[in-house]
Amino acid sequence: MFSSADTSPGENFIPLSPESLDALAAVLKSFRATLTVESSTVGVKVDCAWQTSEDGVTWGNGTTSGASVKFGSTLTGVGMGPKTSTSDWVAMPTAVKRFIRWGVVVGQNAGVNALQACLVSLDLDLESRS
Repeated sequence: MFSSADTSPGENFIPLSPESLDALAAVLKSFRATLTVESSTVGVKVDCAWQTSEDGVTWGNGTTSGASVKFGSTLTGVGMGPKTSTSDWVAMPTAVKRFIRWGVVVGQNAGVNALQACLVSLDLDLESRS
């Protein structure tokens, strides 16, 4: 994963969940993610995030196109790693439309303007409505 190499906006949302999960929004009760980061540059920071869509084409945070919602802990200063963090369970947000996807937001620490990079994996735990 790569940051956008700029302090403003300085972050990229990168979707990681397969398209086959996008349509699960209507049946999900909650979710959590385990984020693992390794082999990172010094100034990288990574967060789990989700986006929602009504049509499966235009994605956003429920109100703003292109935006995402971060959850869990930010991983930074990883170096060779690996460093892992599992988020708390997140109740299915009311802002979710017909589709949802998960990924990471990759950016850089304050004052770092150079491109940052790392290896990332994201494992999802999904709980369906009963």
